[in-house]
Amino acid sequence: MMRKRFGRIIAITSIVGVTGNPGQGNYTASKAGLIGMIKTLGASTPNATSPPIASPGIYCDADDGRT
Repeated sequence: MMRKRFGRIIAITSIVGVTGNPGQGNYTASKAGLIGMIKTLGASTPNATSPPIASPGIYCDADDGRT
């Protein structure tokens, strides 16, 4: 990336980094820290258009009986 002077970093995080989750303070803190770091990198990089953060939801198959 440095040699080409181009590249992308994509962070995979969780909604728990924003909302919190009872009993998972360490997990929540790590995800919130990752979100903050990527936002800071996006704000401090001159050519960054938006910080790429992927926060995938829970996959639920329609046939498994859960709603």
